[in-house]
Amino acid sequence: MTNQYGNPANQPQNNNWQQNPPPPNYNPGIVQVPQVNLSMQPLVTIGSINVTQNTIYTTSGTCPISHAVFTLTDLTTTTESIPTWAIVLMIVFILFCLLGLLFLLVKEKKTTGYIQITVQNQNFLHTEQIPVTSVAAIQDINARVNYARSLVAAQPM
Repeated sequence: MTNQYGNPANQPQNNNWQQNPPPPNYNPGIVQVPQVNLSMQPLVTIGSINVTQNTIYTTSGTCPISHAVFTLTDLTTTTESIPTWAIVLMIVFILFCLLGLLFLLVKEKKTTGYIQITVQNQNFLHTEQIPVTSVAAIQDINARVNYARSLVAAQPM
């Protein structure tokens, strides 16, 4: 028979949480910080592409950053239309006065599509499509690719 916590009902509960002694080299006053290799930290991330000081990490594998070529292709479209609420308000207010026609001047921009990024090296090719919904996202991805290109250009030949 067990209790509601799955422990045997006939044994007393042990509420002492420190049954196991701490390890022999444990010192609670000293915080040990792990050593970090700064060359492995991503300097820029574009989708699933991580660019470090010396290496490019992707889902297709890794390649050295030297002689890498980053290509950006903008596959987005931006449309401008009159929103539905403006048409409804125009119909409502045109009955009262002709000022309802001013609602037809309201425009709404929608951006849809993908940005395609290609990374090429001697024996390496990785292509990624990133969905975007605003012009600001397009500019952000473009700036990230340009920064990755500058990291490639800064590598010694």
